[in-house]
Amino acid sequence: MSKLIIKKYQYNNRKNEPADKKWFGRVAALETVDLDGICEHIVKHGTIYTADIVYGVVKNFVTCIQELLLESKKVKLNGLGTFYLSCKSIGVDEADDFEPRKHIKNLMVRFTGDRSKKSVYKKSALMDAAHLTNLDTLGFMPLADDGSSSSGGNNSDETASDEP
Repeated sequence: MSKLIIKKYQYNNRKNEPADKKWFGRVAALETVDLDGICEHIVKHGTIYTADIVYGVVKNFVTCIQELLLESKKVKLNGLGTFYLSCKSIGVDEADDFEPRKHIKNLMVRFTGDRSKKSVYKKSALMDAAHLTNLDTLGFMPLADDGSSSSGGNNSDETASDEP
């Protein structure tokens, strides 16, 4: 049975007294699976295609997503979610002074999980499917903290969010 590993952390923010010094949890990543790893995983699910065919299709899929995003399109994968681009820009006083090449400073890929009733990625479905385990009970540490998890923010009911 697979286990979703949770790492405890202490929230330190005196500006948010209800949550300050309280302990919360965040998902601990044990490793990062790259394109080769995803392809190997797909092949293990009994596909009729060989690893090289799966790799070629997935690699083209990744390239196509980038192309579509750069055409100002969102890419929705039914049942998974939607990829889209956002940007950071420098403000100008007059609309006519705004030049995208000059004032756009960063483009970021964003992802919103599918929240439809049938999605296996909606909150309730994920919680029902997850087998949560405390990292402390496993006796080992994650391989590396790749920065993909953060302490996130807190809301009024004293729960912390762990947003990517």
